[in-house]
Amino acid sequence: MARTRMENGVEIELTAAEEAARDAEEEAWLAGTLSRAWKKVRDIRDDLLALSDWTQLLDVPLKTTELGKWKAYRQKLRNLPQDFTDPKDVVWFASPSGHLPPEAKE
Repeated sequence: MARTRMENGVEIELTAAEEAARDAEEEAWLAGTLSRAWKKVRDIRDDLLALSDWTQLLDVPLKTTELGKWKAYRQKLRNLPQDFTDPKDVVWFASPSGHLPPEAKE
């Protein structure tokens, strides 16, 4: 099926050059799919790290065992890109306070 474009309300079949240009655009978009998915994972991870920054302050009123749980949680977040080979396989987990990121509920 030939691809078309609209020009002044008229449907016009794409030329071979336009087809090639459109194919190149689609290939470029698809080639970036994986990197966009990893960026989304890193953005979520970075937000979760930022939300837990308070747990690492020197004067935080947490017991040593709780501090250890938060440190382990944060390390697990930092390791996400290395622990998974595909961003679709990333499993989000609860923080030590029991909160799940919204992505875990999808």
